[in-house]
Amino acid sequence: LVDAGVYAAKQFGPILTLLLLVPMAAGVRYLWGTHRSLLLATGGTAGLSLLVDVNYNIPEIATYYVPIYMIGLFWAGLGVAGGVRWLLGQAVAQRAAGLARWGSLPAGALLPLVALLINAGAAGHRDNYTAELFIQNAFKSLPPNAILLTDYWDLSSLSFYWQHVRGERPDVVVIDKELLRQPFYIDYLQRAYPDVMAENAAALSTYKGLLQHWVDTGQATRELPAAYTDTLNGFVDSNLGRRPVYTAFITPVSDTQGRREIAAVLDPREAQLVPAGLGYHIVAPGEDGIAHDPHFDFRGLLTDPVPLDEIERSVVAVYPGFVQQLSSYLQSHPDPADPQAAARLQAQAAALQPFKVYQDERPRLR
Repeated sequence: LVDAGVYAAKQFGPILTLLLLVPMAAGVRYLWGTHRSLLLATGGTAGLSLLVDVNYNIPEIATYYVPIYMIGLFWAGLGVAGGVRWLLGQAVAQRAAGLARWGSLPAGALLPLVALLINAGAAGHRDNYTAELFIQNAFKSLPPNAILLTDYWDLSSLSFYWQHVRGERPDVVVIDKELLRQPFYIDYLQRAYPDVMAENAAALSTYKGLLQHWVDTGQATRELPAAYTDTLNGFVDSNLGRRPVYTAFITPVSDTQGRREIAAVLDPREAQLVPAGLGYHIVAPGEDGIAHDPHFDFRGLLTDPVPLDEIERSVVAVYPGFVQQLSSYLQSHPDPADPQAAARLQAQAAALQPFKVYQDERPRLR
């Protein structure tokens, strides 16, 4: 509830939020005296929305409060109109009716004007390429025909747009291990990447049957968790030597189930892991096992900073850890072609440290 109040204050600015309380209260009073059913409808909608929002534990919850703001502004608009009528006086009520109707418009226009003046900087997203740069940075370390296993919704969801709408890097196979818990996603993978799915057909068929049983009955069989990790490992084993295999996992330590699933993939291959971009390259025999500076583009963060919203802050918070991981690895395993890479990345990691505070421990999609 405190967060809800903070989001509202950020939406309008703290000063305007307090000023809005007066016309909102006047609008509620007006509805109480004239249209109680409308007051019940709008108040009930706002109340139900608030109940859902405060119990929906996701990082990007701020936008879910927008319906409440819209209802609050509706009440405020009625309050402004009532205030204009009162100022014009009741003695000339008949003549005042028309004047009030038109007088409400410039008075109401003051609210968005004040909001614009207060929030212009924070609400502006000109030159903000945070999302585009994030997906570009994530794909920079992926060679042609790579397969990427990830648990990061903000990466896989961007890849849908990047690959299917923009047509960028269609050669890369992105598999979201969290979405893999949904039968519809497996169907999508089989349509989008039939050759990759065919190579892992045995494990995938067993898992898909057990998963569908869980969806249909609500009962998970004892074999389901093992079938799930077998499928994840199958994607690695069936592609090593055929396609470059990469991972990008960000599940927090507090998510014990997710960490166990990731460990089932990474721990048996610890000797094959080389830091790469936003995760690891699982090196197959004969592949380049040298870590490289991915030359991330940090515009908007380290240069030409832009205001960041809640989602952007949680996304850029993953950069410091991965950049530091690359730097540490290159200090002990230098890149012969770029001996200054470790020092350069160390300086970037230090500059990015302030963004780490935005890291969100709440679970993503489960």
